[in-house]
Amino acid sequence: MSNYHCGETSLTYLTGGVIGRNAYRIIFIIAIFLGGIVSVDIMWNIADLFCAILVCINMILLVLLGDRALALAKDYFEQRDRGIDMPTFNSKGKKIVDSNIPIIIATQVLNEGTDLPRYTVGNYLSKKSNIIENKNMTIEATMTKLMYALGRAKTTPEIFTFFKESIQFDYE
Repeated sequence: MSNYHCGETSLTYLTGGVIGRNAYRIIFIIAIFLGGIVSVDIMWNIADLFCAILVCINMILLVLLGDRALALAKDYFEQRDRGIDMPTFNSKGKKIVDSNIPIIIATQVLNEGTDLPRYTVGNYLSKKSNIIENKNMTIEATMTKLMYALGRAKTTPEIFTFFKESIQFDYE
């Protein structure tokens, strides 16, 4: 599901609207139907094709967003050079951690999970209302749950509520 969402979001950004999104949905529905009637080898080939398409779309987006990424990186390193302990990635001067933008703190360390209050910076972040820890969830589960929350929420606080709601013991 998270790969589906990434592909749909990227294609929607590239095409600027519903045409790309709807075409992607139709292709995805056809692939689901084919999954029930063709051999496993063919479905793996189709899955590989979708991964290749996603890589191509992401490469195009990297090129299109490259200038923005470089500007943010330059701003970040300039802040570090000025001695700012916690540089931000918001070039308008407002710290993202002090905004209403949801931020998910995640880890890929097996059997560890996140424990923000353990560290100085993490303790600072854990007190912010817009920070969500993925606790012991995998990155894939985190992305899928975030897509679930974004699909149902209309406001930022609702995103947090949906994300922190335990489904099958995922957020503990």
